[in-house]
Amino acid sequence: MQQRKRPLSPHLQVYKLPLTGMVSIMHRMMGVLLTAGLVLFVISLAIIQCGASSFESMQTLIQQPLIGIALWLMIYALFFHLCHGVRHLIWDAGEGYEKALMNYYILLEMFAAIALTFLSFLFVQVGS
Repeated sequence: MQQRKRPLSPHLQVYKLPLTGMVSIMHRMMGVLLTAGLVLFVISLAIIQCGASSFESMQTLIQQPLIGIALWLMIYALFFHLCHGVRHLIWDAGEGYEKALMNYYILLEMFAAIALTFLSFLFVQVGS
């Protein structure tokens, strides 16, 4: 049998994703991260309700520096996911489809997510 020479699709190493494509992939990754974080949160609530010793163990675990960093990354993921969702609402309204405006909104949503995370951090520091 003779093999036909068919064109190949461009590989990921050749094709350069636009900024909107990269942020879309990041948005999906953040959604998966938030889902995993929610599962861990529910598990931690189940552990805490087992009694005082479980509560103290969970409190000790949460005070570890790496866990604190992970919690703040989860908060950033939440705000990023929220800001990106707002951008999708703007698109649903039929606005913001110009390329320059799309890139502007991406920078705006990333800055807003960082700012909201920072404000949350300040709010927690003032409260403690």
